[in-house]
This record gives sequence, structure tokens and C-alpha cells, in this order.
Amino acid sequence: MPPRWTRPLRVHLSVIVVALLVAVSGILVGFNFDRSGRAALDAAAREMRTHSEYMLERYRAVIHSASEAIGIAAKSKVAGDLGNANAERILPLLKQALGSSEYIDSVYVGFSDGAFLILSR
Repeated sequence: MPPRWTRPLRVHLSVIVVALLVAVSGILVGFNFDRSGRAALDAAAREMRTHSEYMLERYRAVIHSASEAIGIAAKSKVAGDLGNANAERILPLLKQALGSSEYIDSVYVGFSDGAFLILSR
């Protein structure tokens, strides 16, 4: 006995076409979602890299003016021989480092005997 169609053929074909359209649309939406997510992450990474480079340059500009004086003080024999008792011998160098940049508010020096010296504006 041949199968009976309860609906006309065009109804069945319409259902198949609609199902295919929904499936293809779903696949396209999924691909678009994935690509959009990757593009957003790439854009965020680029922005973060740009912002990081800007902040590093800003820190270099702020610190550079005093870094030379601090480097000299760190390598100086005068600074190396100092302890808490002779701390006044390095004060001129620290004052110069403090005055060399408008962005530096204080200079902190720690000594090998555990003592420290802080010079503030």
C-alpha cells in the first residue's frame, strides 16, 4: 500500500526549505559570533598594548630626570661606605636628585646596616 500524504507536497517542501534556512542562518550567526569575539579580543589587545607603551613612556619621562643622579649615588663609594652615622655626606646628592624632577616628592635610601634616610620636599 503506498504511503498516504496527509498534506500536499508543497507544505512538506516548504517545511524543508524553512528548516534549511533556519539551519544555515544558525550556522552563519555562530560563525559571525565567533569572528566578532576574536575581533573584539584582538582590538582589546591592541588597545592594551598601545596604552602600556604610553604609560611606559610617561614613566620614563617622569623618572629619567632623576635616574642619573640616583644611578651615580648607587654606584658611588661615598654612598656605599655610608651608614646611619655618615648619612649627611650623601645629602647634597639626594637634594640634587630631588630637585632634578618636579615629579619626585621624596628620595628614600636604605643602608646595609638596616638604617634608612628619607628626604622629602
